[in-house]
Amino acid sequence: MKDTRLFIPYWIISSVLLFFAPLFLGNLVVVGNARLSGLLSAIISGFILALAHALLLPALRSIHVQLKSDWEMIVTGASVNVLGIWFIARYADLTGFGVASFLLAAGLGILLYGLEWFIGNQFLALKKK
Repeated sequence: MKDTRLFIPYWIISSVLLFFAPLFLGNLVVVGNARLSGLLSAIISGFILALAHALLLPALRSIHVQLKSDWEMIVTGASVNVLGIWFIARYADLTGFGVASFLLAAGLGILLYGLEWFIGNQFLALKKK
């Protein structure tokens, strides 16, 4: 995340995508469990994903890794989302969010990064005006 003001929009986007994923993917995605409602589960899981995305660049800087091209940022950001969704789903008893397979987590992570990229570019366009 290049601008920390994008944390809240990324959190909202992540939460909305995770909340509505079962509507499109049926029983392959589960939101909510005996401890957490579906909405609370989506909010918590979205927060974890937004936090991972916000900490990405500072963590890379601390280990002296420079992302020089846009493609490196795209691959890194999408990978963080894919692994984040997979990690969150593996701890479904705590987060209330589960997926049926890694490929489904990969698809959701890539879709989520596409939405984040779009919102980030819209934000930068508004910032330049």
